Amino acid sequence: MGADVCRNGRGRTPDEYPVLPNPQSSLEAMSMIAAVRQAGGTAFWAWTPKKNAAPITTHWAGTDANRLVVPANNVRCVLVGTIGEDPFFTQAMWARLKPCHEPLADSAVCESVMAAPPPPPADEATMPSMPPPPPPPPPLAVEAAKAHFVQSVIFPWTNLLCNPLELVEGDTQRKACRALLELAATPTRMGLKAEVIPLCEEDLFWHSCDGIDEADQDGFLNCRSAECADSSGLDFLTNACAEVDIQDEIDRMHNAVCGTTRPEPPAPPAAPPKPPRPPPPPSSPEFVALRNASTELASDSDCEAVTYRECADAARMLHAQTPEVSPFVEIVVNAMCTGNEDENLGV
Repeated sequence: MGADVCRNGRGRTPDEYPVLPNPQSSLEAMSMIAAVRQAGGTAFWAWTPKKNAAPITTHWAGTDANRLVVPANNVRCVLVGTIGEDPFFTQAMWARLKPCHEPLADSAVCESVMAAPPPPPADEATMPSMPPPPPPPPPLAVEAAKAHFVQSVIFPWTNLLCNPLELVEGDTQRKACRALLELAATPTRMGLKAEVIPLCEEDLFWHSCDGIDEADQDGFLNCRSAECADSSGLDFLTNACAEVDIQDEIDRMHNAVCGTTRPEPPAPPAAPPKPPRPPPPPSSPEFVALRNASTELASDSDCEAVTYRECADAARMLHAQTPEVSPFVEIVVNAMCTGNEDENLGV
């Protein structure tokens, strides 16, 4: 409503419309607040970034005495006004996020790029064309169907989750959150509209139960009318069901029915296992001779050094022929070794 008031206000040019205030510094914000206070106003709407991918910090002072931060994917509007039952008790005005359709402002502040009288009319051929008019509001039948659905379906579940006197915490709250998630993910017909999935809509749920922090206190307990249901089901379930730890289920359901994420490609196939190392080739038979220690003589010639692998292969071969022979090789050193240790061991 505040944007419509500014659009039809003074200072309109063929290329520009007056817009809601968007101060570029804290000094500009204070001057706008001072003008409203001097005129006797208590609240006005300000320009609000909506559906941005990243949070945006404004120059308005929030209720936590810091600059108001508009969260990512926000759909609510910035309201600057006094807080309390008596608006004239304090001169301070704070910025809050409120439902855009809630009648909370009694003043309007608009910015215009034109500070001088309009120029004389020029030739129509050289005069720039007027911008197209804003899109018409949704049909009343559509708005009425949405309001009826919010009041008859969403309101009872929201009241159950947000009213601690009617809901037992723990498993009961977890079951209620899952039931509402299942209901929101089911295609539903609203009046003359085609079937829609409530979980994928952006303005059928309240933002939270009672705010999420000191700077964002907008919620169901502060405004129960259907006009205040201006947020998505993902935002409400995330805020209202934070204590029961089902966020993974909420995200999976939202991604499945709303298609907000691109399916991940399948993982590449795993590398084939490395083949085992082939056994070393056996020694040639003409260079192998078997001796029995009990029949050896001192005059017998010494055996040449062999590798440990050749010795192990011979032990296994003897074990296959004579099971009494152990297939394992034992290295027994009875003398002090000198020189290269590998050569001494036959490696």
